[in-house]
Amino acid sequence: MPAPNIIRSPLSPRIRTRSPDPVVAPSVQKSQAELPGWNATDGILRRLKEVDSVASRIAHVNSFARSAMACAYKMIHDKPPTDDAFSPLLAKIVEVYALMTERQESARVPSIVVVYGQMARQTLECADFIVHYSETMNFWKRVGKYVSEETFTTIQNYNEVLNNLMQQLQYRTTREIIIYRMADDLDPNDMVYATGAGLDISKCCLPGTREGILSKIKS
Repeated sequence: MPAPNIIRSPLSPRIRTRSPDPVVAPSVQKSQAELPGWNATDGILRRLKEVDSVASRIAHVNSFARSAMACAYKMIHDKPPTDDAFSPLLAKIVEVYALMTERQESARVPSIVVVYGQMARQTLECADFIVHYSETMNFWKRVGKYVSEETFTTIQNYNEVLNNLMQQLQYRTTREIIIYRMADDLDPNDMVYATGAGLDISKCCLPGTREGILSKIKS
């Protein structure tokens, strides 16, 4: 399953100056239940505080992911959006944090560490878009684009990439668990051997012969 390309915020170069439908966990379902409308902004921000636990638990395997997730949370917390159109994107970001928390036990696996970094980078791009939406909106107006259409398309694209990354994380985690269990359950005593397999004493070297070769083998 190839990893999706990271979609950057329309005014993304600014980010460089800053410090660095899958199965939904119960905590994610709770967060979605808190989203009947945009009046639940405070509820979303409370759920986003899970980034603190995510950042501390994945710091030992991916320092960029830790910095990016912490930065994304701070950006959204300090300047939450006021437009209802961002509700689906914020809900998706909550899902990302919840899933990364749920799967953090597998964060040491190299293939999963890569996905963690991609998810963190995409989340940071989403946060940049949310926080600087007014500037992006003014830019769209200047170039003659329909703001509502561009906003909807951008959010839809972000959600699609985040969904794909979440599926990547779930797929790779499940695969690693299956491989681990197969190795853990493997018992050499259960292997099937051919009839008569084993040491054939009739073909052993005669006493006193080939001692030089045998001594090299034993050493």
